[in-house]
Amino acid sequence: MARDPPFWRAGQGVVDAIAFRFGGAHGRAPLQRASDRSSGSDEPCSHPGNDGVTAVPGINAQTNRTERPLTIPTSSPDDQGVPDALLAALIKRLTTTTFGRPAESRWLGQVDSTNLIARAVARAGAPEGTLIVAEEQLAGRGRLGRRWQAPYGSSLLVSLLLRPPPTVSPALLPFVAAVAVAETLEQLFVLQPALKWPNDVQVGGRKLVGILAESDYIGDRLDAVVVGVGLNVNIAPDLLAPLAAPATSLLVELGRPVARVPLLATFLARWEQRYHALLAGESPLPAWRRRAPMLGAPVEVRPAEGPPWAGVALDVTASGALLVRDAGSTVRTVHAADVSVRGAGPRSTLHEENG
Repeated sequence: MARDPPFWRAGQGVVDAIAFRFGGAHGRAPLQRASDRSSGSDEPCSHPGNDGVTAVPGINAQTNRTERPLTIPTSSPDDQGVPDALLAALIKRLTTTTFGRPAESRWLGQVDSTNLIARAVARAGAPEGTLIVAEEQLAGRGRLGRRWQAPYGSSLLVSLLLRPPPTVSPALLPFVAAVAVAETLEQLFVLQPALKWPNDVQVGGRKLVGILAESDYIGDRLDAVVVGVGLNVNIAPDLLAPLAAPATSLLVELGRPVARVPLLATFLARWEQRYHALLAGESPLPAWRRRAPMLGAPVEVRPAEGPPWAGVALDVTASGALLVRDAGSTVRTVHAADVSVRGAGPRSTLHEENG
């Protein structure tokens, strides 16, 4: 039985209709692809850039398809109200001031991508803190355009809309999210997460969380950043075992299922605290470094273009770029590449597939 109406899988025309429904597409200039900017991190998405996030083409309400304006549902007919109940339960548990509280926040069933929806509502004028959660993604993406997949209802698949001021580097936002995830896991489960540059959270060398940040620009002005987080919660060991790359879930690590709503509420509180600290001038990088065992370790760097090369990961810059000393003892600054710790097994890509 289909879990949701086909509109969530209809593609760009539907995203245009979402923007039209929220009233933000008219009267605003179409978004433009920004040029590559300096960043700190390996680009967490398919378009290499310097700021650790991706500028994407504008979402425009004018479409060649015949689409009627659509109301964003809080759940699909076949969900039997479950996402509605989950969102209501989350709202009751929130201790945040903005994260998850805007009326535009949604907990949905089966969608293409929470980041895609969050960017659409951002383009339509939704406020900072708007949260999009889904039970399943059909076109979720990880780094470098890899597909991001998780069984229905097994994970936390969330995207958060941020509108940082010009004084804040968007390159640091994935680091803020990663530190907040790690602190949440430490607080609730006494786990010892390790952070892998720039956007993975691992436990025992296996990937537990992936982070994807995308930014939208109007001309040269940053309009919004959407940070997507995929946390594997109740994925069974038999679903993890066939994967070529090491991966894990909270169910595997703890030996018991975990309630997702209180977990998400705690994470959002930590995330908001870390975000407000960044706005106040506190970098997340010291906390990130303390949880990054890859610093000082031999790594292999696979850039989008050119041959791979080996070196030793030394540190991250103030803007989040990775410093690697190569075989010739030259310290190179890595802004966008796939970096893995040598001798640690295959690249950790929980339900990430090329394609």
